[in-house]
Amino acid sequence: MKVIPAIDIQGGKCVRLLRGDFDKTTEYSDDPTSVARTFADFAVRDLHVVDLDGARTGEQQNSNAIRHITQATPVKIQLGGGIRYTSTVEHWFENGVSRCVIGSLAVQEPERVKA
Repeated sequence: MKVIPAIDIQGGKCVRLLRGDFDKTTEYSDDPTSVARTFADFAVRDLHVVDLDGARTGEQQNSNAIRHITQATPVKIQLGGGIRYTSTVEHWFENGVSRCVIGSLAVQEPERVKA
């Protein structure tokens, strides 16, 4: 079994939603990079990062925070939230993300994500 910790980012901060409700959040940190570094210090190799604003709007809005995480840690990042285009996947692969979660794109246009 492999456990992968997660960082959900909303408004540039680490949060958790209560039952997926965007209006009911608990803020854990205003520095996602620091949280990612803490995970790296505990020898975490993989990290699941979600741009909650991107998931909600369809356009990524926490790119700077995500970029800082990829630059500041050796952790492999699995990214989700607001990834609607293959060009966005390519962008993130070129900028240090190891895997992208493409739920909406896969459901809406499955022919675009075939291996």
